Amino acid sequence: MGSTDLVEKYFRRISPEVEPSRHAVWTLELFDKNFEKYLNEVYHPNHHTTLGMSPDAAWALGLRSHGKREHREIPYNAAFIVASCPAVRKGTARVTPAGIKINYRWFKCPELQVPGVLGTNVEARYDPFNAGIAYAYVGGQWHTCYSELHAVFSTYSERAVWLATESMKLKDRAAGKQLAITAERLALFMHARELEEDVARQVRHDVEAATHRRKIEQTDSDAASLPHGQAPATQPVVSSLPRHTTNGDGAAIPVRRRSVRVLEDL
Repeated sequence: MGSTDLVEKYFRRISPEVEPSRHAVWTLELFDKNFEKYLNEVYHPNHHTTLGMSPDAAWALGLRSHGKREHREIPYNAAFIVASCPAVRKGTARVTPAGIKINYRWFKCPELQVPGVLGTNVEARYDPFNAGIAYAYVGGQWHTCYSELHAVFSTYSERAVWLATESMKLKDRAAGKQLAITAERLALFMHARELEEDVARQVRHDVEAATHRRKIEQTDSDAASLPHGQAPATQPVVSSLPRHTTNGDGAAIPVRRRSVRVLEDL
């Protein structure tokens, strides 16, 4: 298809001849199914020139030499999901009587109302795939916070909300207005723009990706260890999440925390 690096770097656009959307023929679900089949039936059992053997043989040899190394396993559980969510721009959010504000929306949970928490800055993260959920670190644990108008925003990803927000800013600028962006305005604006091309395309992508994520959650559900019992498959994160996991001896191992921003906070 050719490289688009120079085009994207200097002109900020991609020529129609190499636009990926014009050449894509597989859905994510179909690609995932066939790619997994290729790995299992072609790549893993066949000879690999760099390894000098097949990847399956190299894997078996490693198990015989070093064992399963179960202490190095990273389970796909609630703590992992929160640790992999992007942090807010400053890393922390100010706790007010209305909760914490992330990307123009207020998020609340009972733990934010505990005496001594109000007026402090707490670590905060948001779910890029569910705009109605965020996480706050209070009292040594991560807690799930729900946004105002949660029923509306929980059906959108953070990118879909970002697209609507940028469009709202453009419309206000074109009309010469300087109106505050609130959750109510965003919800009404997104509802009116559901059929517009950019938001509709993002919603289709989110629905397709959600199926893929549910497959991952179902595959790893047995390995998940949740503090208050197994959560439903559609919501694998419970309200209170520890910052640390433990090794085989019961010693605490801090969860590696890395601030990763999928989207720029607005």
